[in-house]
Amino acid sequence: MKAPFLRINLTGIFASIVWLCIVLKLLHIQVIKGKFYEKKAINQHSGVIEEPAQRGTIFDRNYKKLALDLEFYDFFATPRNVKNPERVAQFFARVIRTPKRDFIRKLKSKKGFVYLIRNVDAVRANRLPMKKLKGVSRKKVYHRYYPYGKFAGQIIGCTDIDNKPLTGIDLKYNNVLKGTSGKSYVKYDGKGRIIPDLSKKHKKPVKGKDIILTIDLELQQICEDELEKGVKSCNAKGGTSIIMNPFTGEILAMASYPGYDPNMARYYNSEVKKIKSITDIFEPGSTFKFVTISAAIEENIKKPDDIVYCENGVMKVYDHIIRDVKKHKWLSIQQVFEKSSNIGTYKIATKVGKERLYKYARNYGFGKETGIDLIGEVPGILKFPKDWSGISLAEVSIGYEVAVTPIQMINAYSAIANGGNLMKPYIVKAVVDRGKIVWSAKPEVIRKVISKRTANILTAFMEGVVKRGTGKKAKVKNLRIAGKTGTAQKVSIDGKGYSRKNFISSFVGFFPSEKPEYIILIKIDSPKGKYYGGEVAAPLFKNIVQKILLLPRKNVSTKKYVIKTDKNSQETIRVPDFRNIELNDALSLINSLNIKYVIKGKGELVVSQKPSPGKNIKKSDFVTIFVDTLKTQNRLVVMPNVIGLSARRAINELAYYGIDFKIAGNGVVKKQVPVPGKKVLRGRVSYLDCSPVSK
Repeated sequence: MKAPFLRINLTGIFASIVWLCIVLKLLHIQVIKGKFYEKKAINQHSGVIEEPAQRGTIFDRNYKKLALDLEFYDFFATPRNVKNPERVAQFFARVIRTPKRDFIRKLKSKKGFVYLIRNVDAVRANRLPMKKLKGVSRKKVYHRYYPYGKFAGQIIGCTDIDNKPLTGIDLKYNNVLKGTSGKSYVKYDGKGRIIPDLSKKHKKPVKGKDIILTIDLELQQICEDELEKGVKSCNAKGGTSIIMNPFTGEILAMASYPGYDPNMARYYNSEVKKIKSITDIFEPGSTFKFVTISAAIEENIKKPDDIVYCENGVMKVYDHIIRDVKKHKWLSIQQVFEKSSNIGTYKIATKVGKERLYKYARNYGFGKETGIDLIGEVPGILKFPKDWSGISLAEVSIGYEVAVTPIQMINAYSAIANGGNLMKPYIVKAVVDRGKIVWSAKPEVIRKVISKRTANILTAFMEGVVKRGTGKKAKVKNLRIAGKTGTAQKVSIDGKGYSRKNFISSFVGFFPSEKPEYIILIKIDSPKGKYYGGEVAAPLFKNIVQKILLLPRKNVSTKKYVIKTDKNSQETIRVPDFRNIELNDALSLINSLNIKYVIKGKGELVVSQKPSPGKNIKKSDFVTIFVDTLKTQNRLVVMPNVIGLSARRAINELAYYGIDFKIAGNGVVKKQVPVPGKKVLRGRVSYLDCSPVSK
């Protein structure tokens, strides 16, 4: 009898212990940890949805919009909550013009979250009946749009698919441009559906501040157009050009060719996105000779009419031979500069000495960043005198054994143009918040490099270069120009000595030389055929100057030397690309440029335009905007370039444009049909030939 009672007692004791543990646990949850679990429960049934803020607009100095945000939408879903994938996919396929199977595949995924499609323009997004798309949500986003395409693309930069900056001004000034996201408080019901939480105050997004650049779009367009022509005409590898105000340090134009269109940034490699004016260094050759000459004059070592024996074109320095392009005997200091004599320059440098030559090169800003407000600037190379070899004085004096950036070179020459001051170059003119300027840049003098007297002498020398020296092809009738040519051999690919085939051709000049308003640098990389700076870069400088002078409001402010324009000529405007954006956005851009326009058709989306983007028109001319509705618009799209992409990435690109596909092989796309750039109908089949990546 004792055994049953013992078992009952033990069971009772055990049950009591279990009950006590439960009570203690409940006390722990409800009393000790009560607030913690209450907060956790609230968090599980409530949330915060961030609303993106528009990035600030980037303007040129004349308030032309170079980069702005347009409204787009991302569509996403939790697949398990979509009850009718077929019906949802049908709606998307019809409106977005993308194969239905792409949406079905995503909607039948086992993932907890999928993007159905991203960056859908507002017109198409509003065509999708959200009430009928159970389980699908959309989120408003902004995407960067660049009305002028490639122009100033490297300076402005680009953004990724999430509108996050990758390069240029957009990245450098991200904290200014990005704005503040808004917040919407919501609750989730038992089925995960979103219900607005009206008990909490909604926080509206705040648009980012706007930025005004020093860039003048008209000068930028001239700079890029002429640079491209110049590079192509001599079959060169590439080129760089800068236009600057020598008295303030303002960058009026800055271009490199080849360039890229930031609207299509994903199709370009990182090399063409670089701002080569600040990232790429080169041995300048003869354009560096002004350092040697100005040091000799400033230190009263030489006078302009002093003469130097130039050894009849050949001179040996240790085991190194220095040559002149033409044989010269006796030349004045001015003639040494005008005729760009290497031997004459070296002989002057021996009187200056390496310590003083280094000091002046450093004072002109070489070997150190200029401090321009762009990302990626490099300091160049200027060795300390203690590291120079026996021939370094000869080499440095004529622009070798020193590496500079284009921005350093034009900034140094600006010190001659403005009377001796080294300026800090800058590209952001002002920051604007809600229509009010909250910050503006001011010209900054870094140091006094040379006296006004020496600057005037150097200017006269540079005028001589253009009148009768190596820069005669930069000459413009009725205009005083001061300039200097440069031709430098590039280092051989194997690193052993200098190439006899590849050169850097350059020219730096300012005008009008008696009261400079513009200074321009031209650098051409590896021209074929003619390669001297006076043959390649000087004519390009002349073309740019003539185009500037023909702009009505860019006439140089001196009556004696100005090139007169036709009285009947009118200011021209380059037409932006209005295609595939909402009509309201297009009209906003048109009105900001004071362009006259005619609208043809009915609808909300701009499907084409006349004249085409990039064309110059007079202010009296009209632009015709063709609009249509999504139901009747022409469904042509431009075939993207997917060569070199993985098969997966290529498929994603084609799906984005609504192009069907068939793939042969696997790996990387080697061939595609239709070819890139061809206009095709949405839904047509493209053929991709893929092969594995070779190791």
